[in-house]
Amino acid sequence: MRNILRYSIFSFLLLLSPNAKAGQNVRIGLGVGTPSGLALYIPLSDPYALQSTIGFSNSSFGDNLYLDADMVRNYPNGSLTGIFGVGVLLSSFRSFGNNVGLSTLGIRVPLGFFYTFNGLPLDLFLTVAPTFYLNNGVSLGILGTLGVRFVL
Repeated sequence: MRNILRYSIFSFLLLLSPNAKAGQNVRIGLGVGTPSGLALYIPLSDPYALQSTIGFSNSSFGDNLYLDADMVRNYPNGSLTGIFGVGVLLSSFRSFGNNVGLSTLGIRVPLGFFYTFNGLPLDLFLTVAPTFYLNNGVSLGILGTLGVRFVL
């Protein structure tokens, strides 16, 4: 579990590379939902961006650690921007009862929006992502995150 966390954080930090489009603002913040954690948005060539979350979720069954990265297309309409894209998810699950661990790879289809406040370096975002888990067959789940990001 510790190695997965270490590699996940390292991979997340790689996303902070100088791939951001010049003149655009990288956004970093916090989201709640599944997963809850650190949210990152990096504008690429217009109208595309990379968004990522590293976070966790817990339930009565156990803890999940999540790392996702999505390539999204922006659909701006004033202060409100819609997003749609495709991405990948790496999830690690640890059960409380029998100390069983499981890692899962998934393919996400994120859709949502973010609202940019006029005059404030903040945005409010909502992302819902149907996710196809590729572990011992294919299963479907839906992840969602609501949060606030600070424009750097």
